[in-house]
Amino acid sequence: LKMNKFTKTIPINGIGVHVDLTAYKPIVEHPKFVRLGRIQQIPFGQTLYEGCVHTRREHSIGCFYLTERICKHIQKEYGTLTDEDINDLKISALLHDLGHAPFSHVVENAFSGFSHDKKILRFIEEIGEEIEKCHGRAEIVQSILSRQSALHYIISSILGADKLDYVQRDLYHCGLGQVPQFEKLLDSLVFKNDKYGVLPTQDAGNALVSFLKAWWDAHRQIYLHKEVEKPRAMFQKALLYEFDPEDIEEISEWDDFELIARLRSSEDKRVKKLMNYLENNKYYCLLYTSDAADELDGVDLGGRRI
Repeated sequence: LKMNKFTKTIPINGIGVHVDLTAYKPIVEHPKFVRLGRIQQIPFGQTLYEGCVHTRREHSIGCFYLTERICKHIQKEYGTLTDEDINDLKISALLHDLGHAPFSHVVENAFSGFSHDKKILRFIEEIGEEIEKCHGRAEIVQSILSRQSALHYIISSILGADKLDYVQRDLYHCGLGQVPQFEKLLDSLVFKNDKYGVLPTQDAGNALVSFLKAWWDAHRQIYLHKEVEKPRAMFQKALLYEFDPEDIEEISEWDDFELIARLRSSEDKRVKKLMNYLENNKYYCLLYTSDAADELDGVDLGGRRI
């Protein structure tokens, strides 16, 4: 029987591409993967950039696409990857963000000791049947995601598909342009003798510099921007008022909507006040980073208390 194609259309460096996920439908339709569509990639990024509402699901599909693109190039040019390797890498790309808590790093950084990487490894056992249906090798996928295999560099290094995807994707959704020479960089990647990097040519070097500059621009204009940090710090304070540190395991199974619903229904007046401010775009002046949140109790910040 002929299988109907299962595709998703997403932007890659500002250009729409059709990603064929037919062979990976069991994973893409698994509830744990579907949940990623309800977790923002850059929580509170829309405070500054209205279009910044993309999700971990979109990013994971983008990471899958770039992993396949990189691997096919390496296989064709250098023959250092087998079809089985590529399949396991593509599965790993789909699964690499599965362990994220709602609101991603905002929640995870509020509670010390939480590791979304460790949580992924626990999920692999639950999704093992789906990996098998996609002809993947669960033990290899686990070694990639735990960074025990050199193959992990193709996904999770400074030039891994994960970073290559989120930098260009975040800049695009924030309206900050494209990564220059992106295709040139993809075509310059090499995997030999368990080492991953770029060709030692001037063109490849220029493409690498362009990407690293774009990476820094994303940090400067998005991730570390004070207008994004303000609501994040307030949200983390609400979390610390509402939950005990041991609650993170339960919270990490939720999505953004479930966490917001819980905070909205809180009986803690401090949480209600913070959520009211957040939902009405009224932010405190950011005088301290969220790492010092415990020291801010009772401190008067311009007439408001955090």
